[in-house]
Amino acid sequence: MSCVLSLGYLQRLHPDIYMNELLVGMRTINQVLAHIMKKLDIYDEFKLGTSELYVK
Repeated sequence: MSCVLSLGYLQRLHPDIYMNELLVGMRTINQVLAHIMKKLDIYDEFKLGTSELYVK
């Protein structure tokens, strides 16, 4: 987790700020990956099996 030094005290960033950074990064990766898949001409062929996303 990121830390900020303020007036000699070490303070942690609020968890909402950290979560927002994660969500923005995930959305960016999702958009870039879709663009790469279209360039490689595999976008329409790709099917994500949701059963593989969960622990059995």
